[in-house]
Amino acid sequence: MWRTTKIAWGDFVNFILTQEVLDILAVFSRCGACLMILPGFSHERIPVRARLYIAFWITLPLVALLQERLNARLANAQIIDVAGMVLSEVLIGALLGFLSRIFILALETGASAIVTSIGIGNLLGGAVAENESLPAMANLVVLGALALIFMVDQHWQLIRGLYDSYQYVPLFTIVDGSFALDQLVESLRQSYQLVLRISTPFLMFGLLVNLSFGFLNRMTPQVPVYFLSAPFLIYFGLHFTHSVSSDLFNSFLSGFGQFITGG
Repeated sequence: MWRTTKIAWGDFVNFILTQEVLDILAVFSRCGACLMILPGFSHERIPVRARLYIAFWITLPLVALLQERLNARLANAQIIDVAGMVLSEVLIGALLGFLSRIFILALETGASAIVTSIGIGNLLGGAVAENESLPAMANLVVLGALALIFMVDQHWQLIRGLYDSYQYVPLFTIVDGSFALDQLVESLRQSYQLVLRISTPFLMFGLLVNLSFGFLNRMTPQVPVYFLSAPFLIYFGLHFTHSVSSDLFNSFLSGFGQFITGG
């Protein structure tokens, strides 16, 4: 019995160390970890088996494109080298996916600030894009942005970024903590700077309306101004949102596209 188990383990190791399996395992480790966190692909409403199939069918063409690099890096690799490679590739893929996901998290923050500034922040809705509940209109903004990412084919740019990542972070590369932190900080800077630029008109609108009615309330304290200010803020806030919604989504898609193509 012991001898049979030993032979089976040896056959398994030999199977893992074949060049074809190593190529697929190396690319799938980075690709699968990235798609596990990447916005849109990692949505919990997508079945796990479907996400697994997507990762596998993205892996196969990447293996064909990276054949020479993979052969050069994986030649004469041992089982301990394969274990270290899988761990490093999973970490690299998770980092790449999280850098893109930060933009969606930043958009959630900006959308919540927008709907609060126009007076409908207390209308909560179910979780759509993430696990946490957001105001209903914030869910609409985030879900619309995710849908537009696929409609304008930016998800192909995300996959292209996976291919380009092998040029900057080759196999068997241990990611330096300072490098990962720098990339994280840069992604946070770009995402929240973009969302702040998008949400500033709405924040200024809410501030001006509330200040105006505040002064009016001081001038006529006997009049319940609140019953006039709330409908005014909501109506004109929704009208203003409808007027600039195309510019809002265009600005977000432009900033996100510049990040995934140049970042």
